[in-house]
Amino acid sequence: MAVRWPQGPGGHAPRGLASAKTGDFSFATSGEFYPASDTPLPFVALNGLTLGFQCPEPIDPAVAAAFASSVERLRAAGVRLVAIDITEAQAIDNACGFPIAVYESALSMSELAVTKLGISWPSFVDAIESPDVQAVFASQLGNEAIPEAAYRDAVDVQLPRLRAAFDRVFIGVDAILYPTTAHTAPRIGDTGMTDLGGALLPTFPAYTLTSRPDSMAGLPSISLPAGLANGLPFGLQVAGRPGADRHLLGIASALEAILPARPVPPL
Repeated sequence: MAVRWPQGPGGHAPRGLASAKTGDFSFATSGEFYPASDTPLPFVALNGLTLGFQCPEPIDPAVAAAFASSVERLRAAGVRLVAIDITEAQAIDNACGFPIAVYESALSMSELAVTKLGISWPSFVDAIESPDVQAVFASQLGNEAIPEAAYRDAVDVQLPRLRAAFDRVFIGVDAILYPTTAHTAPRIGDTGMTDLGGALLPTFPAYTLTSRPDSMAGLPSISLPAGLANGLPFGLQVAGRPGADRHLLGIASALEAILPARPVPPL
């Protein structure tokens, strides 16, 4: 579920809808922690639900097959599914998402390094374990750092365009649906390039291909376990209209009831 400070995407990883509801209630308050309200989530009938869906490209073939199977499962349960096109939103996100996320993350983490950890920002970057993530933030230490003017353009010009693009996507649908990631989890140590059906992309952007645009636009979103692809967990990302968090959780509750049970890994 997307949490933003002040623009860039972030989130939390609840173990189920109960803790997702708790997190949403907490993040929606004025900064203090409150226990989740006992108010039930809105009831959403599957046979009255319209979801827009798109399988993005590039994508791993196993994930594409798992997504197609999930779409048919939802359709058989009575959900009305409408093909959508989010390529405009993805293109705008490519122009603004990365500058916003990296600029704001570098600002917040450099402050954390000094004030909370007592180390310099370069020392913090050197300690990042993942090579691809380390490379992203190392670029902010020198001449390649994103300038404030580029950040302001991304926030003031491109971000409103991104939100407007999603407004158009939501015409006639209650929520939108796509694979949470375009590839299943990589092997430990595989942090360089990711093969998405023959297209090689750096790991970090490859794994945020589908989930970053809606988060950057400020849409509430949630990933639901939906079975396996090539023997590894596969998820469905469901995004709702701005401010419609509880309605989205109601949709998620209805969908969770018909999706495959969460697989238990062999121990």
